[in-house]
Amino acid sequence: MNDLLLTAQTGYTHGPYTEESATLLSAQEKEWTGKIGMDYRLNDSLMVYGSYSKGFRAGNFNAGVYYEEREFEDAYAAPEFLDAYEIGIKADFWDRRARINSAFFYYDYTNQQFINVVGVSNFLENAGGSKIIGFESEMFFAITEALTVQLGMGILETEYTELELSNVQTVNDDDDIVDLSGNELISAPKISANVSIDWEIFSNNAGYLSMNLNGNYQDDQWYSAYNDKIGYENIKQDAYAIYNARFTWFSSNDDYTIAIWGKNITETKYDSYAINLQAGFGFDYYQQGAPATYGLEMTYRY
Repeated sequence: MNDLLLTAQTGYTHGPYTEESATLLSAQEKEWTGKIGMDYRLNDSLMVYGSYSKGFRAGNFNAGVYYEEREFEDAYAAPEFLDAYEIGIKADFWDRRARINSAFFYYDYTNQQFINVVGVSNFLENAGGSKIIGFESEMFFAITEALTVQLGMGILETEYTELELSNVQTVNDDDDIVDLSGNELISAPKISANVSIDWEIFSNNAGYLSMNLNGNYQDDQWYSAYNDKIGYENIKQDAYAIYNARFTWFSSNDDYTIAIWGKNITETKYDSYAINLQAGFGFDYYQQGAPATYGLEMTYRY
């Protein structure tokens, strides 16, 4: 059982700080959490399983600097609750040279916590409810003794089932509320995938040369719970893919390695995060992803 006591002291909005001008806020939370699961092995190579778990994230007070006035009661974000269901399989085949782990899952959130940007202030908020339906799979194949391939994919369908936030274009009007139910969750691409290939290119008595090529794909995703409403249509990232490469020489007695590598070798341009700062500064802020990067590594063990 989670048992947590939180306290926070907030200062008076105008004038110097004194003990009389401060309000002490507190919250005490208790919640049972846990997980129950069952698996069944159909044979030596195939297992099916199912599980249910109940999650809990404690509430918290919004602290730090605010640029918008708020009621003291709004400084607290309520606890988050999660009911998670999962069914899946784990399978080995092809003389154990191949493995597939796959699962379907359903997440039902109550009071899901997330960061909401209002003006130039970040507030921890609660959504009334949200849900995630998904599928994920990991696959491994040993094609030969020198060549292995790993694949992964994920599919998500997300939705805020209940969410109302202030209209940021009229932030001083507390009665102007936007219904965002039906919007997609933040940073939740519908499709994601990855691939990694390891190949031992060459070997002799001195050592061996290994190559790794890998890449990952991310579908369109929103960086704000507002999605495309009231001026947030650009706070997103379109689908993109990143590819990396690494060549490593391993000595036969493992006393040294030499590697050259490159990340984002196709120079894909993407944004890892974005914030709408139109209300405060008149522009949108984007945090660019890492550019193409190359390096050389040498390791010696003694």
